[in-house]
Amino acid sequence: MTEFKPIRLALQGAAIDPADAASSHRTAAERFSRLSLGTIGLLHPRQQQSLKSIGELLELIQRLDVAYGSDGVLPLADIDSVTNAGFLAIAELEGAVSRAPDASLIVDLDGITLNLLLWAMRHDVTISNCEPVVNALARRANSATSTQETVAVYAMMQGAINHVAAQLSSDLERSNPDRPWRLLNVNFAITAIRTGDLELVNFAFAKFNDSLPEERYHFYTDALATANSPNFPADLRAAIADQCRQWAPTH
Repeated sequence: MTEFKPIRLALQGAAIDPADAASSHRTAAERFSRLSLGTIGLLHPRQQQSLKSIGELLELIQRLDVAYGSDGVLPLADIDSVTNAGFLAIAELEGAVSRAPDASLIVDLDGITLNLLLWAMRHDVTISNCEPVVNALARRANSATSTQETVAVYAMMQGAINHVAAQLSSDLERSNPDRPWRLLNVNFAITAIRTGDLELVNFAFAKFNDSLPEERYHFYTDALATANSPNFPADLRAAIADQCRQWAPTH
């Protein structure tokens, strides 16, 4: 599986796929078709099986939406395990696809990942294997070229954090800086800064402070170093400086 790291801390401007169920399913099918063609000759047999499993899952969730509607809890006892098998299959492909000469392939895989995330959120499906979600959201944030796209990624990160909180917020792997719960919250705060919107920034900072209290001062100190660069919005710099003062160690 590919290594996942916090997204770059810098103001910069990946569009999110359509959120309505029908359009989302169509877009995911198109992405899967391109991914299947583009990875011919690149995948070993286990990865080929993972790709096949992803295609079968995309077909399944479309059929389930037709049968039960695009929102609401599904009356299927094994839907959590089936969905998480899909995320495991995505994780199996992620490294090979990210290294492929055609950079559009990882974009398509990320689109499929986020489509599955949105579907799981709409149906209250538990996500335990969320590393691919963390990675896909980080890449979307890094490739965003406009404020609108950055805000869209911010919104999806917020939804993802809320959706996986029950499974991950206990955050038992505190010695691992790459644990998904930490990276989701770090990246959410960074993406908030990139939006340039003080209200979104304050919301994300509050979430960060609650989720990773032991990292508050270090994070805001690093952020303030970036905020002191020329042309950084003054109101955002002040918000970061205030956090630094609030969480400064006492002696």
